[in-house]
Amino acid sequence: MPTPLQSFLSTALGPLPEPAQAMLGSSRPMSAGAGEPLLRAGDRWSSLFWVETGELRFH
Repeated sequence: MPTPLQSFLSTALGPLPEPAQAMLGSSRPMSAGAGEPLLRAGDRWSSLFWVETGELRFH
């Protein structure tokens, strides 16, 4: 069963190339509480965040 992100991208872009499908297949759901940092000062990006509900604030 495709994840919500896979469904959205397939609908928007059409069939996804195999490398993109493999990358998306390794995605996992997570929940973050209010005020919980997803990325701290000095950290490097290593993840893609797909927000289904709520909002993110970066500053």
